Amino acid sequence: MDRSLHFKDHTLRPRECEWFPRSHKKGWWRRGPQDPMLPLLSLMDIPLELSFALYVAAFTLGLPLNVILLIEAVSHARLRLTLSLIYTLHLACSDLLLTASLPLKAAEALAGGAWPLPASLCPAFALIHFVPLYAGGILLAALSVGRYLGAAFPLGYQATRRPCYSWGVCVGIWGLVFFHLGLVFVLESQEGQENITTSLGMTVPVNGSLICLEAWEPTWAGPAHLSISLLLFFLPLSIATFCYVGCLRALACSGLSRSRKRHAARVAGGTLLTLLLCLGPYNTSHMACFVRPEAGNHWRKLGLIMGSWSSVLNPLVSGYLGNKAGRRRGTVGTQGGTSQK
Repeated sequence: MDRSLHFKDHTLRPRECEWFPRSHKKGWWRRGPQDPMLPLLSLMDIPLELSFALYVAAFTLGLPLNVILLIEAVSHARLRLTLSLIYTLHLACSDLLLTASLPLKAAEALAGGAWPLPASLCPAFALIHFVPLYAGGILLAALSVGRYLGAAFPLGYQATRRPCYSWGVCVGIWGLVFFHLGLVFVLESQEGQENITTSLGMTVPVNGSLICLEAWEPTWAGPAHLSISLLLFFLPLSIATFCYVGCLRALACSGLSRSRKRHAARVAGGTLLTLLLCLGPYNTSHMACFVRPEAGNHWRKLGLIMGSWSSVLNPLVSGYLGNKAGRRRGTVGTQGGTSQK
């Protein structure tokens, strides 16, 4: 057979490339060697040692940053409780909860994705890891709404804002994330495959290896995960983008000093960059799986690692960067402007 006919036959029958389990230490699924996307996907296959090191580094940096931020926020709240401090307190608790799950993720990465603990602990770990991951992003979006209202409608916002409203918003955020993720896990446990048994996030392939939330079949789990991405990531990202663009436009026409305008731009850019870098890859994997299932699995592994670093970037953006101007002026809990006091 000449080369042109071979190339034609290769491209017209991509489904003849069967799925097969990869070696235990390198991952779980890969398309056959005829897949033209295989070289690109192999670049996203992070080595086990690098995954372990990234999880350990995120834990080492995230733990002290969030502890310091929580202590500072509590001390400021005792003097004067602001709406920004309420969101910051919840965000610090969320990131601490996410940080607590990282040592187990590091051990899981070092074991090649195999679950190192009893299967009954997987659902609890799933909630501890994913609830603060998504709650942190929504809390950042809630902060952006407060900053936008304070910049665009300062008088009306000052007259109507109450701490009880912010507490109610935070409780609603936690309840929404818990309910939606719990519902998805329960729905996944009701599905079955010929070679896979699932139960509340735990996957048991035919080879007997326990996998916790690392392998999923896009044909039935994809819609559930896509709903998570649309409701808990892309919607808050759109809200945060709209609010920060409106906030910067309002501040550009105000009489604030140039340094404060630059500070507001840094806070807005840092928040959006954190959402895109930390939560973007993982949620993009839910969309990529519909086009190329094997690409979605590769993106998922990378996205979980990037998501763990939100415990490091969130306190830097929401706490230290957001409060820098307020501390310099001697105010308490200022987050991007005097309207947030």
